[in-house]
Amino acid sequence: MKKRKNVTIVVANKKGGVGKSTTSLALYSCLTELGYKCLLIDNDPQCNSSLVFKADMSDGIPTLYDVYFPNEKPKMKDIIQHTEFGDIVPADKLLQEAEKAIPQSVKMYKYLLIGIESVSDIYDFTIVDTGPSLGILTGNALYAADYVLTPVDCSLFSVQGLISFYKFVKEFQEDRTPDRPLKMAGLLIVKYKSRLNLTADILESLENTAKTMNCKVFDSKIRESVRVQEAQVLRVPLGVHAPNCTSYADYMNFTKELLEIIGGNN
Repeated sequence: MKKRKNVTIVVANKKGGVGKSTTSLALYSCLTELGYKCLLIDNDPQCNSSLVFKADMSDGIPTLYDVYFPNEKPKMKDIIQHTEFGDIVPADKLLQEAEKAIPQSVKMYKYLLIGIESVSDIYDFTIVDTGPSLGILTGNALYAADYVLTPVDCSLFSVQGLISFYKFVKEFQEDRTPDRPLKMAGLLIVKYKSRLNLTADILESLENTAKTMNCKVFDSKIRESVRVQEAQVLRVPLGVHAPNCTSYADYMNFTKELLEIIGGNN
């Protein structure tokens, strides 16, 4: 496989409970299965992705928190943990304090980008899992991103919050130079129950919202499965726990669809 420029995909939505961590983990597994070398960055103080990857977050172990304070050691390459499930920069509950602790300046959004660029020659893809907020942490992720992927469930509340989320994203899009654009990869429908919760009205609303956000609603939809819930309880990646389940098959189809958008063989 020809070496490609590292692409950073941020999985983000200001609404909680829409499967951002599950999607980040599944996308990592699918891309790895397709032969790409990936890095997962857990940018969420809830540490869900780090727990699933069984990352070491004990006292004294460097985490993503250290990246946000560049006067301290170590650097990003020294923080990456090579776990049984893959490479991860683990989160830290101390990230909750980052919103107040990071200096308020024009450089406040550059910390994560600097860290990612320092290891970009090692990976094909960097996937950033984010929390349900629109503060410094998510801002750093967007500043570093090439693409934003937004999981959405099939509820009216999920659709209603997308425009305010996009306004936040657009601030970062407008700050970009033409040689480094920030693009919306699309809206990914998760927790899908075809007969129950994807009404024609909600689907139409999602399609209209996607047009406003200059993206698409992915054709692939992630069906709800008890295997997803089991994987979450067991803290194991879905692709490891149940690689033959419908949800993981949906994630693989989605990953191939995503690669068509961003150019999987560049």
